[in-house]
Amino acid sequence: MSTTTKSLTATCLCDAAAHTITLPSSSFPLQMSHFCPQCGSHMLAQCQKDDQSSSVEVTWAVATGTLESIEGVVEVASHIFVADTLDGGFADFLRDVNGQGIERWPQHSGKNEQLPLHWRGPERSKPDHAKHPNLLHAHCKCEGVSFYISRPSAASAEVTAEWPDVIIPEHDTREKPPPAAWWLRGNGTKYLAGLCTCNSCRLAAGMEWVQWAFIPTANISLDPEGRNPFPFETPFSFGTLKHYRSSEKATRYFCGTCGASVFWSGDERPGLIDVAVGLLDAAEGARAENWLEWRTERVSYREDAEPRAESLIQGLEKGLKAYGTESEANTGA
Repeated sequence: MSTTTKSLTATCLCDAAAHTITLPSSSFPLQMSHFCPQCGSHMLAQCQKDDQSSSVEVTWAVATGTLESIEGVVEVASHIFVADTLDGGFADFLRDVNGQGIERWPQHSGKNEQLPLHWRGPERSKPDHAKHPNLLHAHCKCEGVSFYISRPSAASAEVTAEWPDVIIPEHDTREKPPPAAWWLRGNGTKYLAGLCTCNSCRLAAGMEWVQWAFIPTANISLDPEGRNPFPFETPFSFGTLKHYRSSEKATRYFCGTCGASVFWSGDERPGLIDVAVGLLDAAEGARAENWLEWRTERVSYREDAEPRAESLIQGLEKGLKAYGTESEANTGA
């Protein structure tokens, strides 16, 4: 039996949790939490099956965004717990890699029948949804970080900002349009959302990409009544929120208890922050499409992702564009 091994180096954004994993070469390709307390990067997850046996097998899952490279190392085989999303979530964006279809399981892999593309479950009914229909509750897993987003208003357009890479690539040398309220979509009824694959986002989250919604701070409050507005002074501080200065001009925020990514805030963009879409508790599902319009034409900073995950980023771009085309056809846009 071959004893050759292969080592993978994993690192978070701040390098405090860097480590090397050595596995038998026969274990590759891999089938696709512990987080750094300093920068919030998710590194590992300890997993066990949901059964009642006395000898439950414990496995460890590695957050692939921390790996130096996944091309030829990680095989993307399935989406799991798709039923939890209510709307298919990210599974409708990433459909295949290298022409190999990705399975879509409602819960654990191999249990029950797979869910079809564009599957929808019943809307989630919670007291918050009925009591505050024009507010979107956002919170982390432990709910140590909790806040509310209101519908776009006149205040949403009072600030302007330079155009982001998800709309106009940073490397584009052509003259860019003047700063604007580009985050307002759907005739001013929705906010823009997009995917970022820059190295900083990847390492800060431990994931291959982060889904961000662009929200003016004027539309965020810490209570549903709006008596407690979003903090004005930086770094922002409320609940279990922690922050990490990831560059000279940017600060990232995460929950210090459960590690959930929360915000990205840029010094040159006051009054507007990126909110991690995974926090949004929308009645219609994980993509929160009654609130957000997804940017499907471009993945932000895809140039960072391609050298280490070429097949994956190409599969994402293909699926995302297909989803955008299908959405336009369904709405008659």
